[in-house]
Amino acid sequence: MVAKFWWGQKGVERKIHWKKWDTLSRAKQDGGLGFRDLHSFNITLLAKQGWHLLTQPQSLFYRVFKEKYFPHHSFIHAQLGSHPSFFWSSVMAAQPLILDGLRWKVGNGRTINIWTDPWLPTNPIRRANTVGFDTVDQLIDPDFRSWNLQLLEQLFTDREVSQIVSITLGTTSRLDQLTWRHIEKGEFTVQSAYLQLTKGLSSNAAESSNAEQTKWFWKKLWRLKVPTKCKHLLWRACTVSLPTRSGLQRRGVHIDPKCLLCGYHEETTTHILWACPLARNVWALAKGKANKMPNTEEADFRDLTIALASSKHPKELEQWTTLTWAIWNARNKFIFEGHQDHPTQIFQTASTLLQDYQQITLRSRIQPTTPESH
Repeated sequence: MVAKFWWGQKGVERKIHWKKWDTLSRAKQDGGLGFRDLHSFNITLLAKQGWHLLTQPQSLFYRVFKEKYFPHHSFIHAQLGSHPSFFWSSVMAAQPLILDGLRWKVGNGRTINIWTDPWLPTNPIRRANTVGFDTVDQLIDPDFRSWNLQLLEQLFTDREVSQIVSITLGTTSRLDQLTWRHIEKGEFTVQSAYLQLTKGLSSNAAESSNAEQTKWFWKKLWRLKVPTKCKHLLWRACTVSLPTRSGLQRRGVHIDPKCLLCGYHEETTTHILWACPLARNVWALAKGKANKMPNTEEADFRDLTIALASSKHPKELEQWTTLTWAIWNARNKFIFEGHQDHPTQIFQTASTLLQDYQQITLRSRIQPTTPESH
């Protein structure tokens, strides 16, 4: 539904979806648009209710559900049951997400089961043959409030021992505490749970690795002080999701892929925004690194943008972004209105747009708010 809206699809008409939903629903810093996957978001909201069942034992909500669904143990070990309510079934669907992020913070150690509760990063721990040791407090020397190193070496691997002794012990009065490991403060948040649940949405490992390498670039793009429409246009250009004539032909549209502006080359993203004579005349008016990059049809527009983004001067990327929008806008004006703007006019349109936007945003930041009159 969200994807249909984004690509302009109405009713039963068909529109080209230039990028998969998996890409659109990635975080912006990972090369997506940050659209929420509604199913995943619903799971994280349900996980919040499950977290309440773990951390709010005094609430009426907890007492009602414990009595009915897990009277003899905690929500961690709760089962769906034979006749669950719709709400309980929904909360249980989020249980794996909760368990994945759950960690016990050791206090006195009396409520943490050594072998079944998540209290080390490498859970579950391999159960030792030695019997009689069930809770974490049995691993602590009560006289010195320190780990019983000799016992640890008998029960655990060297790696596990190293992890255990790194845990700082407090007083016996400090209770064990459940924490959320995906946040430094240990408090469950819907946002952190959603990010954890959706971090594997990349369609393959290579794509995920590539997104990791360009994360800095996407962050820089979305932080630019330029109109949002320009940032979205640049995103589409860098993800090859603009409706160029070449792209339309590849999607099955019966169309001549040649550029209508020059009539010589295939209209790819790189051609129309960078290598076309009209685009070259516009870029010739720009200053800085843009004039030093290779003018070739074989260049990848995203690679060109990333190369320019590595510049220490943010103004260059701001100009690049607004000029990209202005060139594409001029291309559309020529195709759909039959009017061709002069390169100087295109450059001036981009410059004015950027200047006006930054003046307005600066004014809104420094202008004091006045109290409402009654």
